[in-house]
Amino acid sequence: MKVIQHKYRKCHKARVLVGEKDFKRVLLQHGVIGLVATEGARLTSGQLESSRRTIRKIIKKAGNVYFMVILDRPITAKPAEVRMGKGKGSYSESVSLVKQGTVLIELGGNSLPIKLGLKALLITQKKLPIKTKIIFYEE
Repeated sequence: MKVIQHKYRKCHKARVLVGEKDFKRVLLQHGVIGLVATEGARLTSGQLESSRRTIRKIIKKAGNVYFMVILDRPITAKPAEVRMGKGKGSYSESVSLVKQGTVLIELGGNSLPIKLGLKALLITQKKLPIKTKIIFYEE
């Protein structure tokens, strides 16, 4: 039996509308402290990787890091100094669409001190190109 694999398809460049809010990913699910986007934007793989490394550098093995956004949109681009026309450009990177109110990162674990998690998220806020706020788990 022959297995049919779908060919990679280029898709439209997606934009986040100003003021569009997220109503699904607004509460903490895994952790006790989290980072929430207060505006919409597109986050690239480099930005998410930079924030992951920063958090890991600070909390080391004290807790768990949960990323609640995934890179699911391919972005295409044409090379520099290429004439107009000749079709759409080739794949360049993947991005994640983030709406206002989306939980981006959660920190948890039994051995994670809250002060250490707060310090890690404060430094991570500076790495991201959007405004964010820190929330805590409430019972």
